[in-house]
Amino acid sequence: MAYAKTIDGYVATRSTQPDDSWTEVTSLPEDKVFRNAFTLVGGAVVEDLTIAKEIAHEERRAKRDKDLAPLDRQYTYAPEVAEPERKKVRDDNALLQAEIDGVATVEDLKGIYHASLA
Repeated sequence: MAYAKTIDGYVATRSTQPDDSWTEVTSLPEDKVFRNAFTLVGGAVVEDLTIAKEIAHEERRAKRDKDLAPLDRQYTYAPEVAEPERKKVRDDNALLQAEIDGVATVEDLKGIYHASLA
């Protein structure tokens, strides 16, 4: 048995009920990838798709920046070599962005996340 409560826009969970403001929940998501997208709906904790997409985009941007950092340094010394690689990173990132924007369920988004961002 678990209990949940919304605190400052986030859903907190506990195994015990400290007071009456905590609600007994019947289910918790198994995969905690988008735990900051948890919302309390009735007796269940579910993931909000809009917030989960925002989280995925933050991860996508961080990955893009990490992939571009060495190429940006290389661009200073050899732009003709680095630019095609930078373009590939940007193009791949644009495709990933379109995939994230196009998903209809959190489960589909998790598939993209685990395949491309984790």
